[in-house]
Amino acid sequence: MNGRPSERFNLTVEDDGQYAERLVFTNGREGRTRVHTGRAVRDRIDQMTYTDYGEDWVYTSVAQDPDTGVITGVTTTSPAKDAHHTATWAPITTAERDAFQQAQEEKWREFWRVVASVGA
Repeated sequence: MNGRPSERFNLTVEDDGQYAERLVFTNGREGRTRVHTGRAVRDRIDQMTYTDYGEDWVYTSVAQDPDTGVITGVTTTSPAKDAHHTATWAPITTAERDAFQQAQEEKWREFWRVVASVGA
C-alpha cells in the first residue's frame, strides 16, 4: 500500500470542481448518479476497506482520460457479496449540477405527491 490511489495514479482533480459519479456493479446493477465536489471524489478514491488479509484500498485500479478528465476506478478488494464495481467520475459544469439537482428534487416532489394521494 504505497501511496494513496489519488496520488499514486497521478490524477488531476479540482477540489472545488463538480463531478457526476456513476457506479456499475459486476452483476449489472447500476447505482444512482450522485454529484460530488472534487475533494469528495478524492476522498472516495482514497477509501479503505477490510479484507481477509487486512486493510486495503477500495479502488486498486484508477485511471483518468487525459482528454475528458473522466476518472474510472475499479474495485477488487471488497469482501461484501456483489460489492465490486466500476465507478466513473465525470467533470460537470455548475449549470449541469444545478439541472441535475433540480431534476432530483422534482422526482422526489412527485414521489411524495403520489404517496399523499394514496393516503399513506
